[in-house]
Amino acid sequence: MAAPCWVLRCCSCRRFQAQQAKRSRKWSCSVCGHAARFVLQLYGQGSGRDCRLHVQKLNLLQGDAEEAAARSARYGIVGLLCCSPS
Repeated sequence: MAAPCWVLRCCSCRRFQAQQAKRSRKWSCSVCGHAARFVLQLYGQGSGRDCRLHVQKLNLLQGDAEEAAARSARYGIVGLLCCSPS
């Protein structure tokens, strides 16, 4: 039987990741190496495969939102209004 996994989010780098469930409820970020933290919120749980797919989807959505925010900050509201059809 495969061990259950959790979908977690690092408070430092803000990336989602799948971690194997532990009794201690402590984990450290494998992306940025942030020190061991207690699990504050679970964004999902299940099999390893399901959690990895969920992590990919969440990170893709977060990346799209960050990109859209950067684009709107770069061009501002004026840039968005100039491109709209009249």
